[in-house]
Amino acid sequence: MGHELVARLCELLVEPVKSHGADLEDVAVVGHKDRPVVKVTADSDGGLTLDQSADINRSVSQVVDESGVMGKRSYVVEVTSPGVSRPLSAPKHWQRNAGRLVRVVPLQGDPILGRIVSADDDHAVLDVAGSEQSVSYADVKRAVVQIELKKR
Repeated sequence: MGHELVARLCELLVEPVKSHGADLEDVAVVGHKDRPVVKVTADSDGGLTLDQSADINRSVSQVVDESGVMGKRSYVVEVTSPGVSRPLSAPKHWQRNAGRLVRVVPLQGDPILGRIVSADDDHAVLDVAGSEQSVSYADVKRAVVQIELKKR
């Protein structure tokens, strides 16, 4: 589906998502052109609750219906939160994942595996094997939260 449609949807949906205490991360229109899926990715501090997702879904559906941006065709709205494999690409992503284990691939040097201790607008502090290490976002090529399985 067209870039203009996605751009218009992003414009329309920032406020309805924000009204439920979340940030709009992404909008995509996928699936068959006769019954597309408007896929809204939203996130908030501590992640989205099921109630938040349902509320966002209702609000997004209402705004899209009222705007007429999808024309007369039927569509489905799907609200998701970013998966753990989403790269940490903005300071708020680092801040929301404080306490989690991350793998950082710097622009230069070896990858770093550490737990986010704190994060601000410019850098994060990681606990790397018991010692704190500051990582500037400008020096990060890619950073991804690692899945940790707990023993029972």
